Amino acid sequence: MRTAAFGGGLRVDYRSLTAGYPIVGVASRASLPLLGQAGPGRELRFRWVDRETSLRRLARRESEVHALANAVAGAFDALGFPAALPAAN
Repeated sequence: MRTAAFGGGLRVDYRSLTAGYPIVGVASRASLPLLGQAGPGRELRFRWVDRETSLRRLARRESEVHALANAVAGAFDALGFPAALPAAN
């Protein structure tokens, strides 16, 4: 990557473009829920994560969501209410 200052801004020369826009980072599936909560103007920092670490984090997050869904379904059942959402498998 090569950068050059121009007119008070920063121009970055990238080899990879999508619809004319530079690809400056890629978000892993495990980080998408957090990324989705970042509002406009929020400063984001990207860091390198290898594939194996990313897959472990995704599996852990999916396991946590599954456990939460089961706990909610159990609480609704204990109170005699129909489950609001079907329990995750």
